[in-house]
Amino acid sequence: MRSRSVVLPATASVLPTPRIDMTPVDVAPVESGECSPDRQSEGESSGKVLHVFSAGFYLAIDDSICSLRAGHHASLTPHHHDSLRPGQRLLPVMGPEAVQLPFGITVPHLKPEHLTRLRPGVRATLIKTSSAYRIELPDVDINIVREHQPLRLRPTSWLAPDSARVTAIAESLRPGLHNLADLARTLASALHDEDELGIDAGVRALLGRGPGSTPSGDDALCGIALAFRSLGRTRSLELLIRALGAIGLSQATTALSAVLIEAAVAGHCVPEAASAIRSTRVLLAAGSEDRKLLSSALSALDHIGHSSGHDLFTGFLAVLGLDGQPRNSPRSGSTSALCLSTPARSLSTPTRTQHPLSDTGHPSKGTLPCLTH
Repeated sequence: MRSRSVVLPATASVLPTPRIDMTPVDVAPVESGECSPDRQSEGESSGKVLHVFSAGFYLAIDDSICSLRAGHHASLTPHHHDSLRPGQRLLPVMGPEAVQLPFGITVPHLKPEHLTRLRPGVRATLIKTSSAYRIELPDVDINIVREHQPLRLRPTSWLAPDSARVTAIAESLRPGLHNLADLARTLASALHDEDELGIDAGVRALLGRGPGSTPSGDDALCGIALAFRSLGRTRSLELLIRALGAIGLSQATTALSAVLIEAAVAGHCVPEAASAIRSTRVLLAAGSEDRKLLSSALSALDHIGHSSGHDLFTGFLAVLGLDGQPRNSPRSGSTSALCLSTPARSLSTPTRTQHPLSDTGHPSKGTLPCLTH
């Protein structure tokens, strides 16, 4: 460790970081704890800085010592805007002001002054010992001192939503694509009806649709997956997982977006999305208009990029707005908590800057994926 370097403690999510290779992504739900780092081997991995922003940075790390224990992991092929190559992992390193992702490293004391010498292409070294990891960069070392469990939705009981009220909330959203709500409703209906041809067509209509590192269609897919999980509609979620696996995320969208979709089908989301879901559940149960609750939900979504939060919730509300009760709805009386909160902060992404893995600008797309972001 360099004597002049600032040393910052950090925590790492137990979920795997996206690995770049030439095999299809496995979209089976990832269980927390299945993919903890393998602590038995030691060594170093070289890497480089992909992008720097005020709240943190992204690294591309060679996969030589980043092996994971047996379990599901994201095997992703680089998309046309991704600057990762096969055999590397995308590693977000996020400070306290960034929106939290379910994978990567969070550094509570990371400040803008620690990032002044970082530029895309600057070399980084990941050093692995039998019990810890350390990232060495110019002027700063990051010591990973422990792991944390990322936030995850659990199935919960919802009162049968009034479709008019759901529509009213949806009309307050500002999605990045003008027809996103129609596309999301089409897929949600096909999943509701167990129409496999319709499901395949609906997924293909959304997957990879829109600009940016997390296209609007992908964000909506995340919202649809989170909604079916929150409502406990496992059959619909299984059909969605099957369709995504048959198409192959790695061939259809960006590497970052693909792994975020994989996380969403397992129920992982950023805190802002969980907050909007809680507010919406209370709002729909209230039976009367509550502008304060609606404002709270929309405010949470505004913090997830320029439109990614609204795109995600467009998908979520498409499921809530389905007419009638689906045949695979959960038994009444479920009392599971809506979200599993954790004492450790999870991982984050920038909120207001262009994302490193896309060189496509768009006035309504921010840098933050859904739960995303």
